[in-house]
Amino acid sequence: MNTPAPDSDTSATELKVTGEWYPATSSARFRAELVLGQHAFQLHAETQPCQQGNSQQLHFSDRVGNIPRKIRLPDNSLFQTADNQAIDDWLSESSNTQHSKASRYFHHLESNTRMIAFSLLFVIAFSTALLRWGLPWASSWVADRLPVAVAETVGKNTLDSLDHLFLAPSALSQSQQQKIRHRFRHEIAPLFNDDQGYELHFRQLAGQPDMANAFALPSGDIVVTDALARVLNAAQLDAVLLHEIGHIYHRHSMQRVIHNASLSLIILAALGNDMTLSEELIAGLPVFLMHQHYSRQAEHEADQFAVSALQKQQKSPLPLAEALEIITQTDGENHEEDNSDYLSTHPATEKRLARIREQASHQ
Repeated sequence: MNTPAPDSDTSATELKVTGEWYPATSSARFRAELVLGQHAFQLHAETQPCQQGNSQQLHFSDRVGNIPRKIRLPDNSLFQTADNQAIDDWLSESSNTQHSKASRYFHHLESNTRMIAFSLLFVIAFSTALLRWGLPWASSWVADRLPVAVAETVGKNTLDSLDHLFLAPSALSQSQQQKIRHRFRHEIAPLFNDDQGYELHFRQLAGQPDMANAFALPSGDIVVTDALARVLNAAQLDAVLLHEIGHIYHRHSMQRVIHNASLSLIILAALGNDMTLSEELIAGLPVFLMHQHYSRQAEHEADQFAVSALQKQQKSPLPLAEALEIITQTDGENHEEDNSDYLSTHPATEKRLARIREQASHQ
């Protein structure tokens, strides 16, 4: 490119900067000097013909810290210089000001110590608010609006995976299982006239047959361990099953699935497109659903759901408090033996128990 320069460049705004020039069609590099005027530029590269043209045709990269500035010429060759401040000063005084407004603005921000501190605090506060309130609210909003079929799809293969990984077939007699299922199908499930189907399953925790607990999947499947069926009487077990239906009804499991999936996407966005991590997160879904710890609010909602259902049947909610105490005691004994956290989804605090007993006393 040997375009004739304009006949005059009368502006006092002229700049000479040194750097390196990279031809568009070559990997070569040449020491060079760029002369910038109000209307014209000249590029003097060692052993190369002088290039000149209209300075309005130059494209300046944005300033990022002290990274060398890149200036693209009309022939697509590249001039690079470390003299950022000189380029900024020239741009601020030249007719090429519009091109550099954003660059100067962001450079000002990144050079301002107070702005950096404010930005850091804002990011921390925003991230905390997002994780503490934003994601839970969004997860609840989405879960409440998903059709039941989606929850059934999510939980479709979960029980099979749990059977393969952590659970063992039930050792309860068929007559005992049938007795509990009959009561569940005819006395508990009919209380809820909704689109959600509820199904009861009996299992043992592999290697820990004495673990007494129950948990619900988003699909409406409720798993009861043999130990829980043995230590609770009929009224207590019914209350626990109502509590688990409360989790399904309020879609607590789906909320947790959506919450953790969203959090995983945020992590993936931060760490990059790591498909291995994505596959591990998907494969870990069954384990998460079994190990999940509901929030205090979710446990309170499930408790209230069970209490309301029992009261509608003219039954006392006291068996729910009794069942939670038994589960806590049994769970604590198992933890003392092996420090396991399996199926520890019911932090039966004194506050929960006191609330249930108070409601039972007012009935």
